[in-house]
Amino acid sequence: MKPIDRVEKLIKFKGISISAFEQETGMSNNSIQTAIKRQSNLKDSTINSILDTYKDISPIWLLRGEGEMLREPAEVNIERSVLQNIQHENDYTRSLIELLFNSILFKEKITELVKNEIPTGETDRDLNLIKDLEQLMNNKSVTD
Repeated sequence: MKPIDRVEKLIKFKGISISAFEQETGMSNNSIQTAIKRQSNLKDSTINSILDTYKDISPIWLLRGEGEMLREPAEVNIERSVLQNIQHENDYTRSLIELLFNSILFKEKITELVKNEIPTGETDRDLNLIKDLEQLMNNKSVTD
């Protein structure tokens, strides 16, 4: 049995017309009808369209005729679980980006407040005091 025969079987299983199948999968009118009549091989893009549209269909069955037409529920659940994990990771990443952005804004605001509130001479004096304290701390830890 060729893939086109399995497509015909799929259409019957879904209980839809060939034209409805073509429309649902985004194929041109009569493309599947013609392929069925001619027993043509299917293009990769046609197979991808079918599998993208009908997520419950087993790709192995459609391509090779092996296994069952319908995917195992566990297979579908695993795929759904993977998609949910990706969504959670995206949400987490968005939250981290938002936190980083807010942190940057906070630092910019503090810098602006410090510049506006402390006269330049006092800032220099405070910085020198901090440097002196650091040196004292370093010297003390060396002697300890």
